[in-house]
Amino acid sequence: MQGFRDLVHGWFGKAVVVVVVALFALYGTDALVSLASKPQPVARVHDAELYRDQLSNMVMQQKQTILRQNPGLPLDLLKDDFLRSSVAQRWVERQLIDQALLEWGFRPDQKTVVAQLKADSRFATDGQINQQLLEAWLTQNNLTPEVLFNEIRTNLSLDQLLTGLEDSEFVVPKEVNQILSLQEQKRSFEMATISPETVIDEVDLSDKKLQAYYDEHQSQYMNPETAKVQYIVFDEAQMTADLEINPSDAELQGYYENYKQNLLLDEQRQASHILIDTSARSDDEAKELADSIYERIQNGEAFADLAKEFSDDKPSAVDGGSLPMAERGTFVEEFENALYSLNEGEVSQPVKTDFGYHIIKLDATESPEAVSFEDKKPELVEEFAKRQKDEAFRTKLDDIELVAFESSNLEQLAEQYELEVQTTDAFNQSNAPTPLNSKDVLDTVFGSTFFDEGRNSDLIELDGKVVIVHPVEFTPAAPKAFASVKEDVKKAATEEAAVELAAEKGRAIMAQLKLGKALSEEQTALLGEWTEHKETERRTTDVSAGVIQKLFAMAKPSDDKPEYASVQQQGDFVILKLDSVVSAATAEDGTLESVDEDTVATLGEQLKMSNAQSLTALLVDALKDGADIEYNIGLGQDSL
Repeated sequence: MQGFRDLVHGWFGKAVVVVVVALFALYGTDALVSLASKPQPVARVHDAELYRDQLSNMVMQQKQTILRQNPGLPLDLLKDDFLRSSVAQRWVERQLIDQALLEWGFRPDQKTVVAQLKADSRFATDGQINQQLLEAWLTQNNLTPEVLFNEIRTNLSLDQLLTGLEDSEFVVPKEVNQILSLQEQKRSFEMATISPETVIDEVDLSDKKLQAYYDEHQSQYMNPETAKVQYIVFDEAQMTADLEINPSDAELQGYYENYKQNLLLDEQRQASHILIDTSARSDDEAKELADSIYERIQNGEAFADLAKEFSDDKPSAVDGGSLPMAERGTFVEEFENALYSLNEGEVSQPVKTDFGYHIIKLDATESPEAVSFEDKKPELVEEFAKRQKDEAFRTKLDDIELVAFESSNLEQLAEQYELEVQTTDAFNQSNAPTPLNSKDVLDTVFGSTFFDEGRNSDLIELDGKVVIVHPVEFTPAAPKAFASVKEDVKKAATEEAAVELAAEKGRAIMAQLKLGKALSEEQTALLGEWTEHKETERRTTDVSAGVIQKLFAMAKPSDDKPEYASVQQQGDFVILKLDSVVSAATAEDGTLESVDEDTVATLGEQLKMSNAQSLTALLVDALKDGADIEYNIGLGQDSL
């Protein structure tokens, strides 16, 4: 290991050591996150820091990726705690690699990065960068072009390293043929199954054994924790029903003006633009060209013709620079500010963005037409009344909250607001009465301090209502009496004992078969019919994966004597009898006759990749040696 570390940190490591890109697939451009500074990073590698919001975004994106690849996967299997630990560890490993790449001088130039961008269908059309797609994607992901370019550059560096390793690796044909021979091998076997149902009648458990089973599995026979509480419900509709609200037209006018302003936000604009990018020219050159084009437009030349001739946004250039109708927030800030400052038909002076210089023309606008004040008035009155009632209710809640805090019970509140204090029967988290069956109420009632403190709860807001609860009685979770669950215990214990008995009888039969001894009538009857499977391939779905795995791990039969093995699955004891092994036919040169050249070549590449993967853990371990890595205590280093 020390020798490997020396290589990693020396010049030779630059040419030989590599990490498999697949290990870091999570961190491609799909997983970019905002780099805004946040306090207290959850992880740090040298000067690179990972913040909690970034980690949360990565976890969410990892979860979405897993769900896309496994559509039917239950959501409860994707625990955030597990994903958070996994993602944080991978971020640390990625940072170690990134920093090593920078130190070793693997840094593709801007031209290579742009070429990669043009090859990505998210940002390009027909091999050319689509400015609108790129801007929309960056806006959606809250990123700058610089961040995107840096991520692409890093991934290209990883690709470069991987390619170098694969070119230096070689796999001999004999190794490929050996693996292919194993893959193409076929096995003929027979299978017999001993089911627990066939022996369950033989199981007779004493009360002592049932008691022992109950004691061992007591957690499965628990009464849940229960709570008994008092509560008051404050209903906004009831408490504001008598409120008289008669707004004047003057009061409603402000609401009407807000309505018209909101319509302006819904306005869409259709623009054309000419982009002079700065990826292939200097900023001064781009600015000079953009100024000259703008001057030609002012002198009467057609905007569309100049867009076709000069615009670097090729997809829109073929349409005279025309872009689709778009709402606010579609374009980057500088572009959008210029667009919304124009009247229809006007052309802006060159506008600088991260993509270059844009000359923008406003072609058309679309916005909903405002309804007249009189037609809108009923809705305005309703909106006004709702706000007045909300404010009145909020004012009352301030007083309610104070009284609840100062009181040792709910009686004063009930008397003051002429409400009834409700008292529940004991309930658990699955049968709470309405309106206490909400998550917020249950989290409060069954929280760790509610009954210990013995005070009124804070205000718990529900849909149009507010609830305050007061503790009465709490009963912790406790085992159910053995007598009350004895039948359930007997059923479970008997089923478990039947599985053990079936396995015990199966192992006895296996011992007889391996010794070549005849089975008893009872054993023969228990096995039943053997199911025959001729020349079975590894890829078959006729039997379970567990059976296939065991079958192809068995030694070849010798001297016409079958081989025996067993496997347990879903309670059944399965006995396998391997009769024969058929190897794939080979030509004189050792190649397999049934395998084409493409398959051989593909396996060769997979083996080379496998060899590269075997160095991944060594590389990460070597880079971690002496690296300045720190985990935030709040995240839980042990969990990472």
